[in-house]
Amino acid sequence: MAELASTRLRMSDIAKRLNPDGSAASIAEVLENSTPILADAPMVEANGLNAHRSTRRAALPSVGWRRLNAGTVSTKSVVDQVQDATALLEAWGEIDEAVAKMNGNTAEWRMQEAVAFLQAMAQEFEATFFYGNGGTDDKEFDGVATRYSAAGAQVLDAGSSDTDNTSIYLMGWGAQTCHLIYPKGSVAGIQHVDHGKQVIESVNGVAGAKMSGYIDQYTLEVGFHVKDPRYIVRIGSIELSALAGATPADLTVLMTKAMYRIPNINACKPVFYMNRSAMQYLDIQRQDRVEGNFTFETVDGKWTPSFRGIPIHLADEISDAETAV
Repeated sequence: MAELASTRLRMSDIAKRLNPDGSAASIAEVLENSTPILADAPMVEANGLNAHRSTRRAALPSVGWRRLNAGTVSTKSVVDQVQDATALLEAWGEIDEAVAKMNGNTAEWRMQEAVAFLQAMAQEFEATFFYGNGGTDDKEFDGVATRYSAAGAQVLDAGSSDTDNTSIYLMGWGAQTCHLIYPKGSVAGIQHVDHGKQVIESVNGVAGAKMSGYIDQYTLEVGFHVKDPRYIVRIGSIELSALAGATPADLTVLMTKAMYRIPNINACKPVFYMNRSAMQYLDIQRQDRVEGNFTFETVDGKWTPSFRGIPIHLADEISDAETAV
C-alpha cells in the first residue's frame, strides 16, 4: 500500500519526529529566518474593500512678485491619488487523526506543524514585500525592489554592474508615509483557524476515500501602500564580492546619504533593513572606524544594531543575487 501523499505526514516523516521512547522530538528550526517587517510596519485598515486609496500633493501653485497696479495670473496646486490592493496568502494543513495520536500528545504534534506553517507564511510574505511583482503575477502585490528599481533620488547606486548584489532599504514607516494595509472589516496579521477534527473526503485524490483528520488554515490578507515615496530609500547595486575585496562600497557613507533623502526623519519611524551579508560587512567596516556611527543599543533586553540612532533590522529575505539598479 502506498504511503500518504506528500502533502500530509508520511510514515518516514513520523519516524523523524519521534524520540526513541516514542515521545515527540524537539525540532531544531534550522530553516527559521529573521522576518521583521510584520512586526515593524504599521498596519492600516484599507478604506476600500480590498484596496487603499490616498491623495497626495503632486505640484504646488506657482507664485510670483508683482508691481503695484499690475496683476498676477491665478494658479492652483495639483493633487493625485495612489491606490494599492491587498493580496491573499493562504495555506492548509491536514494531519491524519491516527498520526496525531502516535506520540500520545495530539496538541503538541499539531503545534509543531503550526510553528512551521507560521514561519513559512512570514518568509513568503517578506520575500513578496521586497520582490513581489503584480505585473508578472497578479496574485501578488508590488514589493519595494519592484517600485524602486531604477537609480534616482530615492535609489542610490553603490556602483556594481555584476549580479551578486544586495540592497539596503531605509523605510520611513508611518500612516502618512508608507505602511501595510489589510482589507476593510478584516483582521491584521497572520490568522490561524483550527477547523478541528473532520472527515476528509477524496483522500489522495481517490473518490469516496475518507479519513478522520485535523485541519488547520493559515491566512494573511495584506498589501503595501506608499503614500509618500520620498520616505523610502533603496541602496542598490551593493556587490558582495567587492565588499570582501580591497575597494568595497562604503556602506556607512551610503547609509548617511540615504538618511538625507528622507524629507523629515522625525516625521516617521525609520528602520534600515539588510541581510546577513550586508550586516556583516557593515560591522567590519565600522570596526575600522574609531568614531563608529554603527552602534549597539539595549532594546528590550537585546543588543540591537543601529546607525545614527536608526535601528538596523536583519531581513533574511533580502537577496544576495539582485540585478544592478
